[in-house]
Amino acid sequence: MALPPATCTTLAPGAHDWRGAGSRLSDAGSGAGAFQFGRLTLGFVLTPLTAHVARYGDTRSRNVPVLAGNGWILPAGVDGECRWEGPSRFLNLELDAATLQQVAGGVALPDFDAVYAFQDPLAQQLAMQLHALGGADENAFGVYRDQLTLALAAHVLQQVAQAPREARALPDARLMKAVELMQAKLAAPLTLDDLAAAATLSPFHFAKAFKATYGSAPHQYLTQLRIERAQQLLRTTTRSIADIVEAVGYSNASHFTAAFRKATGVTPAAYRRG
Repeated sequence: MALPPATCTTLAPGAHDWRGAGSRLSDAGSGAGAFQFGRLTLGFVLTPLTAHVARYGDTRSRNVPVLAGNGWILPAGVDGECRWEGPSRFLNLELDAATLQQVAGGVALPDFDAVYAFQDPLAQQLAMQLHALGGADENAFGVYRDQLTLALAAHVLQQVAQAPREARALPDARLMKAVELMQAKLAAPLTLDDLAAAATLSPFHFAKAFKATYGSAPHQYLTQLRIERAQQLLRTTTRSIADIVEAVGYSNASHFTAAFRKATGVTPAAYRRG
């Protein structure tokens, strides 16, 4: 499982607190710091972090690349530390126990393991909207904000109740070996067997555990890594598009263009111009 970039104590821009919840949008360059979450926390990374080292609880520190849009749900009381290179932007939204208990209708809140690197566009949309309303006028937006808070709390509780504990229990290092192989060989052809072997799992169990942990199939995750690498090369180098196509593992320029357009909405040439 990937560890999330967390709310570090050295960063606190864009912070809001209101009845039932609080949020913090962090926007910075390279950095490091400790983090601690006193309440159940939902978070999303908004820019990819390929050079990112994190420690959660008493686990050892490890390099954890995180894709844009990856989310996490952490139980109250989590602490650790993280450091990263390059621009970073991430949102953490904390939900207090009273709000969660209200949504649960008096039923005991589920005891859950931290959920990392999942994809949940609805939860991200609600969290971003709540953060935007965090500093809004109470009289004008208070009721709407309360409704959104309860809706997000219900959604989060549903997620942690349904998350497969057996998949979450899989040691981080096994899946991370596959992710590290993807990163190291973006330009090379990779098969499911290659990735499963890196994780020392059968292809079936690897694909199932990877999807449960990262929220996408291994080939989708690899495609996203390749597109993000291509975006970086288009932004920061003058290498030809044909050269970039080869550098990110595509043998066919038209296939690359189609995948790039699907992921970004524009062609590689238009992305470079824009």
